[in-house]
Amino acid sequence: MMLGEKIHKLRKEKGMTQEELAAQITVSRQAISKWELGEAMPDTENVVQLSRLFNVSTDYLLLDEYKKLEVDLISVEFGYSLLSLIAEKGSYFEETLIKFKKQLAAEMGTSIPEIMF
Repeated sequence: MMLGEKIHKLRKEKGMTQEELAAQITVSRQAISKWELGEAMPDTENVVQLSRLFNVSTDYLLLDEYKKLEVDLISVEFGYSLLSLIAEKGSYFEETLIKFKKQLAAEMGTSIPEIMF
């Protein structure tokens, strides 16, 4: 799947219009349309913003042959969400999970062992 197709799919999954997505990342609706149609590419900062908004990695957005992951958001009682990742390859899943735990720990101001999932 190409970048534009991924942006379109993720936007639709969030129930957003092109206008709403454009407002979120401060670009024009026409820019979103061109990205989705493959007529233009977002710059690096916009790719980072898209990855954060859609809770996906920049690798997922940019790489055509990315390992297929299913992302399931699990709400936890203190208001954070954890990603439950199911991947085709165990080692890739483990590496991704470790990266996610580190990122979550940094955002929560805690250490990795305190995050159990």
